[in-house]
Amino acid sequence: MMNISPVFITCINISAWLFFHMAASYVCGIIPITFFEKDYLIFKRMKWETDDKYKKVLIHKWKILLPDAGKVMKNGFYKKTWESRSAEYTVRFLMETKRAELTHWMSICPAFLFFLWNSPSVGWVMVCYACVVNIPFIIIQRYNRIRIARISQRLLTSE
Repeated sequence: MMNISPVFITCINISAWLFFHMAASYVCGIIPITFFEKDYLIFKRMKWETDDKYKKVLIHKWKILLPDAGKVMKNGFYKKTWESRSAEYTVRFLMETKRAELTHWMSICPAFLFFLWNSPSVGWVMVCYACVVNIPFIIIQRYNRIRIARISQRLLTSE
């Protein structure tokens, strides 16, 4: 194998991650909102997902520290603040948590490609990076969806 500068490989890795993150965001951003109306297996609430479990990991304290790219993306949906109590907005918010979750799952998938041009140890570091960077956002979306679904049910039954 050729002897390639670690600085060059680091630049390749950073560029690749930037590309993969932006590609996942773009692809998920062009998926019609109607796609997220269905409760696909990936989005279904797991039996272990309860308010108590999420409270144990103190999600309500650390979720506010993470950024929301909703304002950055064209036609993005900002999820940091609740902007309306209407049933339509609540349902849209629910769908957008699915879009955000899918984006982060898709951002993890390319991690194994890094084994193609990195050593196995660096490849595993890239897999760990993908998980550490994306799993907290996935957790937040799942937590929010449970809470929003409850609110949505109340709004729809009160109409």
